[in-house]
Amino acid sequence: MALWKPGPRAAESFTLRILPLGASITEGYLSSDGTGYRKLLRAQLRHAGWKVNMVGSMAHGHMSDKNHEGHRGYIIDEVANEARKSVGSRPNVILINAGTNDATRNINIDTAEQRMDALLDYLYSSIPGTTIILSSLLPNTGAPARVSRINHQYYKIYIRRRDAGQKIVLADMANTLQVTDLQDDTHPTDAGYRKMATVWWNAIQTAHERGFLSAPDDPEIDEKAASNCEKEYGSGQDHYAQTQRGSGADDGEYQHSAENMGRILKITTVGDIHGELNFAQLVNVWNAPREGALDDLVWSREGLGTFMFANKNDGNFDSLIEIDVKDGCKPQGVRWGDVNGNGLDDFICIGPEGAMYVSINRGSIDGIPMFEYIGLVRAAPGGDMAQINVKLGDIDDDGRIDYCLIAGNGDIRCWRNGGQGEAPTSEYGGYWQDLGVVFTGKGMGDITGVRFVDINGDFRSDWLWLDNTGKVTTYINNRGTGKGTLIPDWVSVGTTHAGIGVEGAKARIKFGNIYPGNRNGADYVYIESDQRGPSTGGAPVYDHHLHVWRNTGSGGTQLKGDGVFYCDMRGTGADDYVWVSSAGEGYLYGNIHSPPRWDPEGPKIFEAGVDRKAIRLADFDGDGKCDLWLVDRMTGAAEVWINKWDTGSGRMSWDKRGVVTGNARCTEGWGVGLYDLGLRFHDINGDGRADYLCMEPNGRTTGALNLGENNFKDMGQVKRSEGYDRATLTRSSVGGCKRQVTHWVSPVVPSDDSVGDKLVDFLWVDKFNGDTWVWRNEGQMPEGELVSGSTFRWTKLEGPRYQGADRGANMHFPNLGGLGRADFHQVIPRTNVAYTWFNVCPGGGTGPAQDDQDPSVDPQLPTDLAPRRWPTPHNYISFGDSYSAGIGANCGWIYDKFDQSGSCRRCEGSYPWQLLTAGLELQGVELNFVSCSGAETVDLYEPRERRAQLLWIYEDHYYIQSGWGTLSIGGNDLGFSTIATWCLFVYVSNSWCQDAIRNAETKLESPEFHDTLKRVYQDILLDAMGEREWNGQKGFLLMVTGYMQFFYDKDDGCDHTYFLTGTYLTQALRQRLNAMVIKLNEVIQSAIRAANDWGGGPYNIVYFDGDRLFEGHRFCEPGRDYRDSWFLLPNRED
Repeated sequence: MALWKPGPRAAESFTLRILPLGASITEGYLSSDGTGYRKLLRAQLRHAGWKVNMVGSMAHGHMSDKNHEGHRGYIIDEVANEARKSVGSRPNVILINAGTNDATRNINIDTAEQRMDALLDYLYSSIPGTTIILSSLLPNTGAPARVSRINHQYYKIYIRRRDAGQKIVLADMANTLQVTDLQDDTHPTDAGYRKMATVWWNAIQTAHERGFLSAPDDPEIDEKAASNCEKEYGSGQDHYAQTQRGSGADDGEYQHSAENMGRILKITTVGDIHGELNFAQLVNVWNAPREGALDDLVWSREGLGTFMFANKNDGNFDSLIEIDVKDGCKPQGVRWGDVNGNGLDDFICIGPEGAMYVSINRGSIDGIPMFEYIGLVRAAPGGDMAQINVKLGDIDDDGRIDYCLIAGNGDIRCWRNGGQGEAPTSEYGGYWQDLGVVFTGKGMGDITGVRFVDINGDFRSDWLWLDNTGKVTTYINNRGTGKGTLIPDWVSVGTTHAGIGVEGAKARIKFGNIYPGNRNGADYVYIESDQRGPSTGGAPVYDHHLHVWRNTGSGGTQLKGDGVFYCDMRGTGADDYVWVSSAGEGYLYGNIHSPPRWDPEGPKIFEAGVDRKAIRLADFDGDGKCDLWLVDRMTGAAEVWINKWDTGSGRMSWDKRGVVTGNARCTEGWGVGLYDLGLRFHDINGDGRADYLCMEPNGRTTGALNLGENNFKDMGQVKRSEGYDRATLTRSSVGGCKRQVTHWVSPVVPSDDSVGDKLVDFLWVDKFNGDTWVWRNEGQMPEGELVSGSTFRWTKLEGPRYQGADRGANMHFPNLGGLGRADFHQVIPRTNVAYTWFNVCPGGGTGPAQDDQDPSVDPQLPTDLAPRRWPTPHNYISFGDSYSAGIGANCGWIYDKFDQSGSCRRCEGSYPWQLLTAGLELQGVELNFVSCSGAETVDLYEPRERRAQLLWIYEDHYYIQSGWGTLSIGGNDLGFSTIATWCLFVYVSNSWCQDAIRNAETKLESPEFHDTLKRVYQDILLDAMGEREWNGQKGFLLMVTGYMQFFYDKDDGCDHTYFLTGTYLTQALRQRLNAMVIKLNEVIQSAIRAANDWGGGPYNIVYFDGDRLFEGHRFCEPGRDYRDSWFLLPNRED
């Protein structure tokens, strides 16, 4: 039987303005050209003589007229909401395929009819003359039962509305496509999409034959086709939502503690020297990473030079050596700090008027640091500011020292050290950026007590004030929020150091990182000077000691917003949110396009055991799901865990492949900033696999294409640095293109030759205001050709394309909308509350409608598709125990041919009985209801109180007229009724309960029980298919149900509840009972697989998971009345 053959009715003169409405299948997800059925259907309509315009706010795929309203991952309610974007286009044909995501995610299955009805009501009321073609859902291997339930509801909708005279046609995908037409659980292959196009075409022909099709009711609308929609500055303001409510964790406020290490070094001198001693990170001979590098002790001896005691990496110091800093600065002007961001402290001299002079630390030779004097890098501030007002510290966490001035009232104004070169001067390609007042005075008084010190080890300079005894008051520097500013979020933690208790101690307090190990922040050092006696010249002689309190404090280093990662973990086409702890634990928040809700919401999916900065999420193998990469900081070698997300169970597992990056190398590691990461993984050539990108601090990027496991092709430079001089710009601009403020993202602007454009673009974010510039990826250059030294071509788009909402570090670019385009996403650091501006195109198209091929060419859609039909006749059989007999569900008495025993009850609320009225296909069928309460597997074979169930059906030839059956069996074999008696309803002895449970648990683990179930399934198939074949019937389907967890067991709220004279329903008991149910269901499913393999399935036997339906209705659910539970309570109504 053919679905369509050319009919006599010709196309009309009006345009078919078609709105494809739905989710990822409507988009054409996983089709080779990104159009799915849309391009094929349009070609068929054009070939038949119709004028066609596809409308919708979305645009995907290799076709000219590419508009649609298909949103990946969306459920019926969300599709209905998106439909509002396109009703203004006044389509006269609407193709609806929606509900698959409801089925796969098990969302309100039984209300699909009402929700789809509401959508249809809205469409008919908004566009009264339109024709709606409603599709049944495609087969789905992950949720077949739920798909079937939704389809039954859709059939009812169609027949009711058809009979009411509405312009509606059914496109019956469910009875046309097969599971072999799918390439995963859900999405069709290219051949499957071709079949879909045929079904739609057939339905449109049917609508035409019935006289439904008419001209659009607004002919003034230009018939447009999709073109490419560029991201415009400020667009997305009307597609804005709060998307995160504040998940994740921080490490709490800073709590100071210290270990008194005593005196660790003695220096004997004539006269006092405490003002000449400082700590600085000068040589790092141990090659520790920046967070592990230790400070050396530096002695600036006026008129005698500069000397160093090198840290021996154990809290002790080496012998005194002289170093040449190329500057004769007086000790009171000496400062140390990293000016050029290379991890080594440079020599800084602050002149009497506040000018800043620098000698760059060029590294060490034989443990001695070498310096190059580069002179003045900041002029004196003038006015009433001088040397005493100058404070240096890293305010913005970029690894470079910033210049600050403190006023008499304690207010501190800073200038950011910008650029990429040796110093923030034009000579070195750098600049100073005015940050304004970053800290307001706290009324402490003496400004000489203010220090900038990283006290908690996060590379941000914290504000410390020391009183005259050395007591310290501390404000911790955290990343803040706010557009146009980099002012930190200062957190007061009160008094952190008790001080020495000696007047004048303040000048003798120093801070430095002295001890190896975990970075806890700077240690507190008191220069103790003991006078030994007069020298030969008469001046006193002192023994100077470093008395050290090792910093063992913690907290204040991590904010909730630090852990945000975004990637498509479940293969839905939209990014999920993964919160990653600093220790490398990942928690999944599934994108359900219903902000700010996520589902699942926070289950742990990995525990990598590495620093968060070593973790990347990207698709290694091109299967549409992001894999986990663990990066070696020193070499760039990356281990990959392959993502094995199971949609059906909603569980994550991993295939750990080890290092897969072959010879690809990146030694850039990561810096001190949260996002200062050298190695990234993004798909730059559009093959679906994340490529290897190594970014230098100035943004220059080399790369290797991912061609498979340990097969990465070196591409050399793929993106040049954009480090031009920005010194003349205002403070709202960002200088240079540092890797801290660059992003590789899902396409911002689709290219003409793209499939929704799978090529990642390059973004540069203004550090202050979040405005973002875009370099569009134009693809790989021909072999042997370079452009600007790069193997890929990039086009800088004119002007910023994202209008900033916050400082750059708080802006992210995930594909949350599922369009394959980078959305604009703001994360508040402290709370992890987030807001998103979605990167969407306006409704309709932007250019004249165009054909992709000559309309005279027949697209050759298949015409020999025979829809599947139910077996005729399609009566059915119900085997099993009280689960199928329905005990507790409207238990009157069923009088039929299977009523033979007073002890065997069957109820009208049972699921086999309710199936009689479940759908159109079941009208007029007969149920052979052989189930019996209390049945065990033996009752299927041996007559006890009544005839054996399998023999009864076989001997009386019921298989001939029955094409399918249901079965619930196994619980009584384990003694579930005995457990219910002794553990729930009648407490005699705890040992009776425990013995019953242990007996069930033992039997569950036995191979014999598994094989018994397998044998039952096999015997039913043998009996059914043998008898049916003999009598000219084809096939038999057996649906086996699992069992249900009746108890909520996630808390102890029910621990003092009991039934009748039963024992307390403790959490431990409830968990143990539920665990048995889960295990029983696993055994049933394993036995089904084994029977299917034996029978050559795989779909002669299917498993129905009813357990998830009970969520929200288990006994002991918090906030639920016991009457809401779907559990037959003792002495209660059915």
